[in-house]
Amino acid sequence: MARDREVPGDGTVVLGSSGPTGGGEVPVVRFTTGSQAGKTVRLENGTLTLGRGSENDLVVDDRGVSRLHLKLIVQGNRVHLYDQNSTNGTQVGARRVDQAVLEDGDLILVGTNVKMRFLLLAPEEKEIEQKLYEGAHQDALTNVANRRSWMQQAERALSLAAQRERPLSLAMCDLDHFKQVNDGHGHASGDAVLVEFCRRTRGLGREVLVGRLGGEEFAILLPGFEAERALARMQRLRSEVESPPFPIDSDKSLSITVSIGLVTVANAAGARLEDLLKRADSALYAAKQAGRNRVQVASPPARPVLEEETAGLKLRQKRRNTRTPCEGDIYLSWQGQDLVAEICDIGIGGLSVKLEQTLPAGEVVEVRSPFHQQSMVRAVIKWVHQGRMGLNFLDSPAELRNSWVNQVLKDLGLTAQTVRERRNHSRLPVQLPMTLQAPIGTYSATVINLGLGGVCARSALAPPVGLTGTLQMGDLKIHARVVWVNAPHYGLKFAPLGKAQTLYIEKVVGDA
Repeated sequence: MARDREVPGDGTVVLGSSGPTGGGEVPVVRFTTGSQAGKTVRLENGTLTLGRGSENDLVVDDRGVSRLHLKLIVQGNRVHLYDQNSTNGTQVGARRVDQAVLEDGDLILVGTNVKMRFLLLAPEEKEIEQKLYEGAHQDALTNVANRRSWMQQAERALSLAAQRERPLSLAMCDLDHFKQVNDGHGHASGDAVLVEFCRRTRGLGREVLVGRLGGEEFAILLPGFEAERALARMQRLRSEVESPPFPIDSDKSLSITVSIGLVTVANAAGARLEDLLKRADSALYAAKQAGRNRVQVASPPARPVLEEETAGLKLRQKRRNTRTPCEGDIYLSWQGQDLVAEICDIGIGGLSVKLEQTLPAGEVVEVRSPFHQQSMVRAVIKWVHQGRMGLNFLDSPAELRNSWVNQVLKDLGLTAQTVRERRNHSRLPVQLPMTLQAPIGTYSATVINLGLGGVCARSALAPPVGLTGTLQMGDLKIHARVVWVNAPHYGLKFAPLGKAQTLYIEKVVGDA
């Protein structure tokens, strides 16, 4: 660590020799941690500022760094450091300082996370350092950020914008008909076009990050840019690319245009770089499809579907997956055994069967129709109760299951019309209170499944079979008759439904 030479009363810490170092050395700072780790920056004569704000000469994107954190005054190879009342302070060596004169090798801690080392390099050393950094972070041809570096910096910028809940825009750019430039004028001319394009992007502003993702495709990140400002900036770039023509030789130039896809988020919180790139790329594709040489703003992301909008869809999905009651044989293969079961109902999601000796729940079986044994689906036994088993189909494509189920229904002699009628009257699980008002009294119960044909209810006291009365369930009132009792459960069959009653039941089922 450098030796303390003097500690003046004003808080200045002077480290090592306070006199200039001879030999023509170049003062630099090399970042050793943080987002710019490995970068070496030459300190030119004059005043340089460092901080998180984009207006600084050295921008350090780190939460522990203040917007204007410190100032460096450079006079030859003598550098004075002044902390600008930063929140987390500045350390030189092991000391927190307000001011310091830097010595070769000093380690500087900026805020809480960012470290950089002050060095005095021979000119040739500085050139080597800079080339090594540029080789790792910059595109060798255009000197803008390469893909890896751009992605890393973009992720950091997006994270910072999200923390501050600020807007952010991202553009994807593609030079139109670039292949024709390479094919018609040679790759040297193509390279000249790429270099000139990047030169023209410099007018976008210091806060804008340009990167070459590959070939003639570039990405531009605009932190803090709301939609209108970003669109104006991209329209300006498009215009500056279009005119004047690009010089590719001492006496030759080419007219070049660019297509741009632009996406903006008003609040970067929750945004993902991958999603923004996809949306900008889709907008770029749309710009090319629309004729090129234009800026296309990305469409807003799909609006989440509201719960009330899904009621009809849920009902249709439940009906598609509702089992169709049927009778007939079905074959099950389990552990080398071929078993004949009696099918009770079947749907796209599975089926239920009766078997004299049921199998354990969780077992996987192969299911075949007696008439088409070469065609089968795999299913897992989900439940077993009183000689019945419920099976859910496994890992078969939906189209295959559909085809197989329809074939089984056909084998069982069920027409499409019969299937529709049976499915319409199939019950769906619900939990709804109901009352049955009859001449002999009122029965309170819970409806446990509901269909257009009737309900299955559960109560401590079951009514007798054949009892008729008025069933009330929410806003629904309908005449119904008890058709079976298996206490504590019983079934009621509706009288023919009116249109309003049908719509009400459909709504109840859809909301269930």
